[in-house]
Amino acid sequence: MLFLKERIPIVSWKQDSKTYDEMCQLYQRRYGKQPPKRANIRLLVIKFTRTDSVADGKHPRRPSNMRILSKDFNSINSLVA
Repeated sequence: MLFLKERIPIVSWKQDSKTYDEMCQLYQRRYGKQPPKRANIRLLVIKFTRTDSVADGKHPRRPSNMRILSKDFNSINSLVA
């Protein structure tokens, strides 16, 4: 998983026409860890091209149990009243 601060330079390097090997060297020098795989860089660049952003999109989330219980409780209350 790449942090947002790690994604921005990768896209910038790609736009500067750096090769994968050059990006790997720059990434290792800057962050001191293994660079992302070529496929992940490609997906990140595609995401940036489509959305103009390197941030993750919003994910649909599951409704909390409290909201479900509240809805059920209100339904039961209306039937009883």
